[in-house]
Amino acid sequence: MRNVLILGLSFALTLQSFCQSNTNAIEYQKSADYIQSLLNNDKYLEALDQVDLLISKEPDNPYGHFLKGVARLGLNDVPGARKSFKMVKNQGAASNSKFLNALASKEYMIKMLMENMGYDLKLDPLRNLKPVIEPKDTLQGALRAERNCFDVTFYDLTVKIIPKTKSIEGSNKIYFHTLSNTSNIQIDLFPELAISNILWNEKSLDFSRNYGAVFINFGEELKAGTTEEIVIEYNGIPREAPRPPWNGGFVWKKEKDRDFVGVACEQLGASSWWPNKDHLSDKPDSIRINIQVPTGYQAVSNGNLSRVYLISGL
Repeated sequence: MRNVLILGLSFALTLQSFCQSNTNAIEYQKSADYIQSLLNNDKYLEALDQVDLLISKEPDNPYGHFLKGVARLGLNDVPGARKSFKMVKNQGAASNSKFLNALASKEYMIKMLMENMGYDLKLDPLRNLKPVIEPKDTLQGALRAERNCFDVTFYDLTVKIIPKTKSIEGSNKIYFHTLSNTSNIQIDLFPELAISNILWNEKSLDFSRNYGAVFINFGEELKAGTTEEIVIEYNGIPREAPRPPWNGGFVWKKEKDRDFVGVACEQLGASSWWPNKDHLSDKPDSIRINIQVPTGYQAVSNGNLSRVYLISGL
């Protein structure tokens, strides 16, 4: 995306078209060429500093504002980039340029940013080009009776990391208080991961799945005010991050025959790799995390390290 944008300088807008009345064209050309070299090498922050100096010398020259827009776009400052490109148009430079008109378009800029971040989303023109709301979004974000009926108090999570197949397997014991009478609750887990069993009082429970929502049926009514626990056993190949950390998921890398594995899920949600009540309205009082990794590797997590076990066969 960035290389295409930089190359656009050569065919859509030229320095000569901006500098017809520039009395210091040679000096301006040298400064602009230097900024161009910074942009071509992805040094956007340094280019931004240099272009501000260029603009301070000739604030009415549209080319400086165009370079500033390119630098801002390279830093993913989409609103700032559009502001600079609009200034170029308002100053009358290349007003008929389809390239510049596209850059000044909010829709074009949003689509470009999504492509750069690895997102594949439909935009809704009736919602000011925000993503189209789909059923899976409602299931993930809404507070329905199946969520409001219980309060999570503790998670006891065990996850085994298998770099060879880029897969995971594990279980999560969920402790919760019932807030109202219910026979069904919603837990969240991305559809890429399979659920092999859900246990309650040593009994396997029936459940159904709809996108990332898991609806668990206890087969009887749980009374308000009781304390319950369920165990969810799961496995599979989790979503791989297209561009971490902004567009998240698992990160699998290998250097010199050593595996490096991480998870970036701050925006994506923890249910992208383990089952939980994935809603900001309900956070547990505490959580225990047990991470199993192959021999010779070390797991790193937030929290306080309790102990390390050596398990044969890992």
